[in-house]
Amino acid sequence: MVPVSARGAALGVALVPCLAGAARANQPPGPQAVAGELAALLLLVACTGLAGGYAIARAQRGGQPRRWPLALGAAAVVASAMHEQQAALVCVGIIAVAFLRAGRLVRWGLQAGTPGAPPYLAEARRGRLFAGAGLLAVLVVPLAGAGVAFVDYDPQDELRERVLRAVAAQMLRDGLDAADAAGPLHEALPVEKLRGVLGGGVELEVAPDRRDFTLRLWPTSFPRWPYRLLVSSPSYHVDASGRLRAIRVNEPGVRCPPDAPVVGLIEPAKPGSQRRF
Repeated sequence: MVPVSARGAALGVALVPCLAGAARANQPPGPQAVAGELAALLLLVACTGLAGGYAIARAQRGGQPRRWPLALGAAAVVASAMHEQQAALVCVGIIAVAFLRAGRLVRWGLQAGTPGAPPYLAEARRGRLFAGAGLLAVLVVPLAGAGVAFVDYDPQDELRERVLRAVAAQMLRDGLDAADAAGPLHEALPVEKLRGVLGGGVELEVAPDRRDFTLRLWPTSFPRWPYRLLVSSPSYHVDASGRLRAIRVNEPGVRCPPDAPVVGLIEPAKPGSQRRF
């Protein structure tokens, strides 16, 4: 049975997203990292309790409670809500604790029921101990790994679409010379500006007769597999017709095909409006 102190700590940890939301401007962990961290910590407590690990540990200490690990874990989780790098360190710590605890449960399971078993293992059940150790490795470790995998993951989907629309609207207004090094923008080409803002994933094709162009923008950064399967980002395609097409992808470098669904229509920028790129 999970001790009362562990349940109280789990309840306190569940309130951490409130702190993370308030500190959003301070680069807190993303929702995937927070969810993985909290789920891993709660499962760590639950698996240990279901395996009987807390009862065995209390019996080993002569019934003396030990509350400081719970307080330390709760403090670490609260601190991790302030920045994603701290959240990653906490997740690494949870993974280490899960492996150490699984090893201890296995050791107790091997000793339980043997003639030389210590007294604190008199009520221990070998099957429960082995099952708890297996659940720690199968459930807790992958969930805590999400906190590490999503470090520095910032898709910026809204920003990417807004910048793409601004560039396409400018090109539709100024003509294809806006995409030419000899044109009016010279070194400040729209596509180069776009690449500078978004860090890659940009491709511009201009027809030989200079009557048509194709501008593609795709995501270049995703978490490691298999965590990237949990997220997706849009890959865009826009041409001289102004039709903006998009697909959702979870692999870097995937271009949007020209027959993808139309998600919007881009109008040329207003005459006389300030050129941003």
